[in-house]
Amino acid sequence: MALCLQIRPKVQSIWKHHPYICTAVLVLTGLVIACILILKLIVLRQHSKLTGIVIVEIISSILLICCDLSIKIKQQTMDYHRQHSLCTRGHRPRCRYKCHWLKQADTNNHRIQIWFSGASNGITVAGITGSNGSNLTQLNYPQSVVVDSVGNMYISDGNNYRVLKWPVGASQGIIVAGNGVGGTTFHNIGYAYDAKVDSSGNIYVPDSNDGRVFKWTPPSSSGTLVAGQYTRSGSNADQLFRPSHVIIDSVGNIYVCDCLNNRIQRWVNGLSTGSTIAGTGIAGSGSNQLDIPFGIAFDSFNNLYVADSGNNRIRRFNLTHA
Repeated sequence: MALCLQIRPKVQSIWKHHPYICTAVLVLTGLVIACILILKLIVLRQHSKLTGIVIVEIISSILLICCDLSIKIKQQTMDYHRQHSLCTRGHRPRCRYKCHWLKQADTNNHRIQIWFSGASNGITVAGITGSNGSNLTQLNYPQSVVVDSVGNMYISDGNNYRVLKWPVGASQGIIVAGNGVGGTTFHNIGYAYDAKVDSSGNIYVPDSNDGRVFKWTPPSSSGTLVAGQYTRSGSNADQLFRPSHVIIDSVGNIYVCDCLNNRIQRWVNGLSTGSTIAGTGIAGSGSNQLDIPFGIAFDSFNNLYVADSGNNRIRRFNLTHA
């Protein structure tokens, strides 16, 4: 049993990264077994009273089983890719129910862990358990992690004031945003609880301390201001106050969890001001109010989910006509 538990994650990892190879191996294995059975039937035919019709029927059944196996494996592979694409968009709250694994930032242990469905223990895939530091093998109070379409992790490395890209299977990360020193220049991140990556590989970082959102395009060493003001927090339409989380849609619009302004702001791609789509800007517990929102997510029906932390609740807003 212990050996099975050790082998299982390795097998799952191989299937995850090489699904088509695994499919081909399984199909070929099935065909080899079928050929062996057919040869045995031929031998039995020569030494018994099995009729040709019976042999044909048995062979047909074997081939049908092989075809069915191939179809099922192909379907499972397609299902995996559909599920994986949902998970890596970073704004699908249902993905953790569809996927076979969950990656989580274990902040106080300075690591990222992957948890497979049904497992009782996680596996560390980035950082060193209990050891914080600024080396590329270490993390320092990581705040969040997202995964792109090929499995690379993007880690908001909180107290290291940087975002690390952690390639699949790598033992260390690559700095793709920030320079490891907190600050207010275009090279720095004041503090970030979140980071998101779009389909082009751009990284969006809500700089909470500086009231802004930067877009970093690797391998650039500096960011571009895309929401908020350079170093001035506030409550005006062109300002943010302690932004905590962001979402980027398919056309480049930015949705910002404007934490201490008690609102969710949408910044249309290219505009210098945002518009409020949830909350009123005044803390409260009313049906149209938020109190220190600290997390946002979308589902496939354009519903916006907000972690309304000051009210200890999750709010849902439908933005179909917003």
